[in-house]
Amino acid sequence: KLFTGKALSFNGNDSVDIDGFTMSGDTATFAFWMNSNNTTGRMFSANPVRIIISYDSNQLSIHDGAWHNFGEVAAGEYHRVVITINGTTAKCFVNGGQLGVDKTITPIDLSLATTAKIGSSYNGLTPFFNGNLSDFQILYLLLSLFEI
Repeated sequence: KLFTGKALSFNGNDSVDIDGFTMSGDTATFAFWMNSNNTTGRMFSANPVRIIISYDSNQLSIHDGAWHNFGEVAAGEYHRVVITINGTTAKCFVNGGQLGVDKTITPIDLSLATTAKIGSSYNGLTPFFNGNLSDFQILYLLLSLFEI
């Protein structure tokens, strides 16, 4: 957990290491505020599951082995972004409305993640995010089955 009370400012060559990050299953929600200073950068990346949430050429995208663009979001202003993954469906919401259409993706087993970064590729290399990210949340549903 990292609580600063402020947005994290990424200058295009830094990231937050969350290696050891683990989740269960293939259902998750990524929610954050973003304000990009340019048109390219990774906001979240994990390996070996190869999930990437990216802002490239003003497009919000998700990667599951292939790129899926949700649509264009203007740089230089804050946007509330929520990306949901539920099995083979990914959705993106910006400022409360859905951006683009549902994307059919390969199920991503988030429990396999071993290295993860906010602000760069999972290996800490380019393309780095350049701008501010705030209130970055990764939520997932943990289901437990009990037999009585």
